[in-house]
Amino acid sequence: MINLLFSVYVSLPIDYYVHFPEFEGSSVNKTVVLYFEETGTKVTLDFDIPQHQKEEPEDVEEQDPGESENETLWNGSSATLTWFDDTVFQCGTYEAGTPIVAINPKLIGITDQEWLSLYANASPENIPWCNKQMDIVLNGVSMSFVIGDTCSPTGPTAEVPNQGGKCDYDDVIDIHNGSDLLNSLVGGGFYQGAIEWRIY
Repeated sequence: MINLLFSVYVSLPIDYYVHFPEFEGSSVNKTVVLYFEETGTKVTLDFDIPQHQKEEPEDVEEQDPGESENETLWNGSSATLTWFDDTVFQCGTYEAGTPIVAINPKLIGITDQEWLSLYANASPENIPWCNKQMDIVLNGVSMSFVIGDTCSPTGPTAEVPNQGGKCDYDDVIDIHNGSDLLNSLVGGGFYQGAIEWRIY
C-alpha cells in the first residue's frame, strides 16, 4: 500500500499518469485498475489517501470605519479653562452656534519657535490642530468642540508682529462665548486643574 498526501504520478514506459485531487474528511481508500491494451497487462493500485484539511482563514478584526478618523492625536488630564468672544478665527469661518475653542499650542507640545516659524502665519490646512475635534470632560459633564482658533503663545514679536496678545497660560483651552458654560460648571469664568481632554 502506498500512502500519498496530495497527488500520485505513476511512471510507466508509456505516458499514463494518475492524479488525485485534494480530499476533505476522513481517509479515502482508492483503487485504480490500469489496463494496457498493447501488452495485455493489467495493473491494480491501492491508495490510502489521508485526510487533508483546508486551512481556515485567520480571524481578522474588523476595523470600525470611523476608528481612524477618531484616532487620538493629543490628550491630557489637566488644563486651564477660560473664555473669549472674538469673531475672527485663525482656522476659518463657522456658522453661528458652532461650539468653538482656541488652544495655546503649548498644550500639545508646540514650542515658541515652532509656532513662530511654522504656524503663526500659516493657512488653516497647514496647522495641525485647526478644525480638529476636542472632547472635554469636567465635573462629569462631557462636551465636544471644534478647535477654530489659536491663543498665541508669544504675542506680537519683531518676527511676527501681526498676532493677538500673548496667552496668559501655557495649557489654556479658551471656550468661545463660554462664560455662561463655565459659570454653570465651576461657578465662574475661570477654571484650572483636573480635566480630561482629547483632540482627534
